[in-house]
Amino acid sequence: MMTPERIRAAAPTILVVAVTAGAAFTVGAIGGHLGTTPFAILIGVVVVGAIVLLRPALVGVVSLLAIFNVYRVSAGASANPGAMTGISYSDAALAGATLLAVPSMARTPEIRRLGLPLLGLALYFVALLPTFILNHSHRADAEAFHRFILVGGALVVGAWLTRDRLVKPALLTVMVMGFVVGVVTIISGAAHGFTQPASPFGLNKNYGGALQGDLAVIMIVLGRKLGLNRITHLIGAAVFVGATFATHSRGSMLGICAGLFITIIGGGLARSRVSQAIVVVLTAGLGLFMYNSIQAQMNVPTNEFKLNPIGVRQQVEQEARRIWRTSPWDGVGLKYFTSGNYGHFGSQAPNNVVDNELAESGIIGLTGFVALAGCVGVAGWTRRKDAYVLTGLALVVGHLAHGQVDVYWQAGLVPLPYLVLGMGLAAPPSRDPVERAVAGVTA
Repeated sequence: MMTPERIRAAAPTILVVAVTAGAAFTVGAIGGHLGTTPFAILIGVVVVGAIVLLRPALVGVVSLLAIFNVYRVSAGASANPGAMTGISYSDAALAGATLLAVPSMARTPEIRRLGLPLLGLALYFVALLPTFILNHSHRADAEAFHRFILVGGALVVGAWLTRDRLVKPALLTVMVMGFVVGVVTIISGAAHGFTQPASPFGLNKNYGGALQGDLAVIMIVLGRKLGLNRITHLIGAAVFVGATFATHSRGSMLGICAGLFITIIGGGLARSRVSQAIVVVLTAGLGLFMYNSIQAQMNVPTNEFKLNPIGVRQQVEQEARRIWRTSPWDGVGLKYFTSGNYGHFGSQAPNNVVDNELAESGIIGLTGFVALAGCVGVAGWTRRKDAYVLTGLALVVGHLAHGQVDVYWQAGLVPLPYLVLGMGLAAPPSRDPVERAVAGVTA
């Protein structure tokens, strides 16, 4: 429970985190909307430099909070969230945090506890070698680095936060920021009677929905362990779930259901039958909404169906599978859909991660992706009694489920599950990472 003494002890760190994260978000928004990239980068360097001098691991906290800012840095690329070119502020923050974290984490007990997930990542990259060699391009090189940072960087930075005892202030701050975004999302949805998808701050509905869904899982499973009282816990969970509904993102709802299912079978909510009942009702409600939404788009004339989201996605997936069949073993190259060589539907990223891996890197690449998922799953399930590990595993599984109906490799969405999983796995098996974080705050 958060006592006044603990709140006073944690306040300076939380304040610094909130101010620096707010500054970073503002800089990114200015650079994204106005195209003033040099100015934004200059301010960003000054802000990051100040943080490094104050406490280096705070850069890791900012990289966690940067998941809210997926505007593009590149002035020559689209500044909008969800654009397929350029690097996002979220990616840049995570890459910078990774560069600082690796020297700090080398040869530490925390990094050794990440051995199995990092082995899975290595196997994935080994499996990508054939497509690198046979379909080499600069975009493939950039995407390989991107995926390495999204998974490996996030794991290491999450472990860094645990080692530096910043888990609790980081998660509480990201919850506060997410709560504000969630409230705005609900208000935006209500303005249209919840008949249109809410996209606050220009965020794509699927991105915004997935982010709110992940925060809902974290709040439901870890809210009380983070020191929130029952009322705050329930209000926070209600806002995150409500915001996910407001976005109309069916994939995000699927992710919530899959994540909460993992927490139930993993024993994360075993001590509270009330919590289990709430989760069952919530899952049923989400499932019913998804079913009715899909049926509404399916029961339309053929010509209209081809133009609605489900019809377009079906055509994109059909084209992705056709492209894969032209090179079944090694695929046609990472980010092939940005090359402009595959027609209208072939210029869109597949909305199914299996189709995406097959088209990009063939059967060999998909085998590597399965190896990555398997290693992460085994590592998480083995340590599932740890609340943080179980939550991270739930988020990873939820994003995999979401990736069956939406683009998988997205900035901001991929790192969050691995950041949380890294926080959990880095802590000694005998000690809950939340308790470790509290001990760090009061030390």
